[in-house]
Amino acid sequence: MVSLTKIKKKTDVYLVGAGPGDPKLLTLKAYELMQAADMIAYDALIAEEMLTFLSEHFGKEKLIPIGYRGYQEHKIEHGMHPQVIALAKSGKMVVRLKSGDPFIFGRGLQECMDLLQHELTFEIVPGITAALGAAAYGKFPLTAIHAASSITIASAHKVNLDDFDTYVEELSQIKGTLVLYMGAKKLSLLFQKLIACGKSSETPAMLAHSVTTQEEHYVSGTLADLPSKLCACFVSDRPSLIIIGEVVKIREHFYEANS
Repeated sequence: MVSLTKIKKKTDVYLVGAGPGDPKLLTLKAYELMQAADMIAYDALIAEEMLTFLSEHFGKEKLIPIGYRGYQEHKIEHGMHPQVIALAKSGKMVVRLKSGDPFIFGRGLQECMDLLQHELTFEIVPGITAALGAAAYGKFPLTAIHAASSITIASAHKVNLDDFDTYVEELSQIKGTLVLYMGAKKLSLLFQKLIACGKSSETPAMLAHSVTTQEEHYVSGTLADLPSKLCACFVSDRPSLIIIGEVVKIREHFYEANS
């Protein structure tokens, strides 16, 4: 058992990355802070395995569910959740636990700006983002000699239809590995547009669903045939990633050899 140093309260709110799902991917600092915190305010996207771990190690009474799963019908009108602001102002040490990493599509900037507006101190604790978890647990690299020397991480969630064609055209020019967050529900349209913009229909592509959790699943194909390989469960409200590029083909050999 690791001996953890007792943390004295010196910061109001810690924005902590929980990683993509597997509790064992938490950093030691994240664990240490949650042990010391008065309250842990967690995202709706936090995996069930993580919630079970939090309850067992820190107690259900410490946990507060906040946030929005994929925004759904909700409109977010604040940066940091009002409950977190209220708790911090009352003198509580709060861990704002966020799925993945706070600064990769986690609205971390908006939350930090809101904390500054309320004259509250904060610290960022990074977490493993889903793209890294998908590659490690799916047994394929994001970069590889002769396959990809760069990675582009982009979001497909908040792109307006008016800007969609321009956005996809820019994506079609990207060399190396392209990782799209929050794009599963638009996958078919995305792929059609990428092909129309000149991307080869035989470009390898993958959808990775609920990575690093017990529900994780990977479906591989090409821009042309991947949409037809997917079923409804892969466009659910659980997080999914789209990976496009030559590295996807490596998984066929690397995964089989290491399974």
